[in-house]
Amino acid sequence: MGPSDAGIGVLLVGLLFYFLPALVAAKRGHRNATSIFVLNLLLGWTLLGWVIALVWAFSHQDRGDGGGRYDRRNERDNVIHVDRPRR
Repeated sequence: MGPSDAGIGVLLVGLLFYFLPALVAAKRGHRNATSIFVLNLLLGWTLLGWVIALVWAFSHQDRGDGGGRYDRRNERDNVIHVDRPRR
């Protein structure tokens, strides 16, 4: 193992770290994985672009059942019922 092999290893580890946000998004099946990859590719060299891509990759995704809007039909299921003592 010569110096060039070590350099290739360092380069590969650096690339994996650089594209970490895109890899996380792809692994999580993020619906915006392509956009996260493009942001990571173009602005990842800036620390701010890399951090934004990483936060976006870990961001919560809604289930797509109503666009995240409040649905009164399920209001009854979201109430915690507490038994009150009888008088």
